Amino acid sequence: MKALYFTSSLPRYKGDFKGSFLVDQLKYLKEYGLELEIITPRSYYDRIYEINGFPIKRFPYLPRKLERITLRTIESSIRISPEWIFYLGAATKEILRKRPNIIHSHWILPFGFVSSLKKTIEPKIPFVITSHGQDINIPWKNPWYRGPLNIAFKKADKIIFVANHLKEKAIKLGLDEKKAELIHLGIDVNYFNPDRTFDKSNHLSQISKKIPSQVPVIGTLSSLIPRKNVQDLLKAVKRIHDQIDCYIIIGGEGEEKQVLEEFCQKNNLKNVYFPGKIRRADVPLFLSLFDVFVLSSEGEGLATALQEAMAMKNVPVVSDSTQCDELITHEKNGLIYRHNDIQSLEEQILKAINNKDIGEKARQTIKEDFNVEKTTKKLLRLYHSLQ
Repeated sequence: MKALYFTSSLPRYKGDFKGSFLVDQLKYLKEYGLELEIITPRSYYDRIYEINGFPIKRFPYLPRKLERITLRTIESSIRISPEWIFYLGAATKEILRKRPNIIHSHWILPFGFVSSLKKTIEPKIPFVITSHGQDINIPWKNPWYRGPLNIAFKKADKIIFVANHLKEKAIKLGLDEKKAELIHLGIDVNYFNPDRTFDKSNHLSQISKKIPSQVPVIGTLSSLIPRKNVQDLLKAVKRIHDQIDCYIIIGGEGEEKQVLEEFCQKNNLKNVYFPGKIRRADVPLFLSLFDVFVLSSEGEGLATALQEAMAMKNVPVVSDSTQCDELITHEKNGLIYRHNDIQSLEEQILKAINNKDIGEKARQTIKEDFNVEKTTKKLLRLYHSLQ
């Protein structure tokens, strides 16, 4: 079987996080013998042209120095603009000339919609879309996007959702329930394994040497942008510092980083580290530094970073707005706090520090139900069922 893998999200250079949640799936698709052609838009920063043995075709849509859409969030990349029109046109041209046995588009908008045009012309080609979150959340809030969304709904043979709440939203938006499939992306539990031996000379290991033993470490790994609400974590830490000694590590880059650093300076917060961008290869080591992982964002699909932290036995403390209840059961394999309630966040972090056994149960959840080896087998069974 030859599948066409059509996505706007793939790593563009070594250590890039964009589309990193697809890399493990590609690894297992290769191991299971699938023939796969990957198509993704080009950008100014591209350096990677092969992932796990699969060649990547990065199609141009403007002079290279002007190709910036892949540097943005999914929401900003689908806004109408002259650049977006060239982008959509080039994507359509690229897919119309392919002759795969099956098409698998990642994100309903924009590439699920683009692939719908191919399905209109060649209706016998099976067509699958995976929805990752914002491609459902944006049309849910903004009706303007529902037209192209519903075209993709009608043309797709199956639409895969990485989280059940996304599936339920899509059905309310008009998707035929018979077309909906729940298949989590999954985590490579061998790679994200706290029992691994890590390179002690790595620059991240140097951070751990600065932290006294037995002092709890609270951390997060996120794009430092407003909707991630990382400042809530610092506000809670300010209160926690009055009760116990702890260290805070905030990994990632983004427009909010300076704001967060200024908050620490203004409030005289000590023992807070901002190591900046974490290379993809260093994520297991980075998460191994934590006792508690905090996810404070206002909404997620089914956060990959959270699943990776759970696989590393971090005790997860998660905002109830992230809709991760299919992943976390409160006080069993994680702790849930009320979104934007700093006192609630403080209480759950303190509880997490004193209940490290929850981290063991968190890893067990990932091994049993969110293991990429198992979820990729489900995807392959779906492919074969459509032939």
